[in-house]
Amino acid sequence: PQIQAQLSLSREELRHSLEQVSKNGLLVRASEGGGGAYVIDYNACYDLLLSNTIESIIEERYGCKALRVIKNLHRKKFLAMSQLSECTLIPPQELQDIVSRLYRESMISLQEVPRLEEYVPGKTFYLYSFDVDSVRRILLDRAFQIIGNMIVKRRAVFEESERVLQKEERVSELLAEAGGAATAEQLDEIEQLLTPGEKLEARNSRMMLERLE
Repeated sequence: PQIQAQLSLSREELRHSLEQVSKNGLLVRASEGGGGAYVIDYNACYDLLLSNTIESIIEERYGCKALRVIKNLHRKKFLAMSQLSECTLIPPQELQDIVSRLYRESMISLQEVPRLEEYVPGKTFYLYSFDVDSVRRILLDRAFQIIGNMIVKRRAVFEESERVLQKEERVSELLAEAGGAATAEQLDEIEQLLTPGEKLEARNSRMMLERLE
């Protein structure tokens, strides 16, 4: 009743909404008393959030057709190239390029299943699969690497431009100290302590440092 009042829903609307969310596994019905009690399945919420995040990254980096490949592999576990083509409706040659790139960048895995006791390429099934946890670790490692590179780059930019940035700061302090007591000519002299080249260098360095923040 409390949730019903807060959401301004009728009892039937609330029941329907809870049932819809329960279909995704995000809510679990814990009891039937008092109209039913629901609890949040945090593991299911985490899994859904993780899958959606990975899918968003893959679509942005590799395109919507690559995402179609990933979704089918995620749902059906193991698929051969011919099966993938049928599921995704992507032409075989184009699919080959997409799958090859995903495989090179460790977004999908390849498992060889020989039909004979001895390995014969023409008598072997090549099945592709998508493992969420494996891709999560790879993406996390790449994110840490990117952050580390940005920290190193920012430090290098700052060290390279430290002198001109400090000079710009000192000029700003002098202008603030002069305030309204200084003449226009005096203010101009202070501003000229920083050459046009130094002003450009300082501005570009600040912009770079802000982007790397």
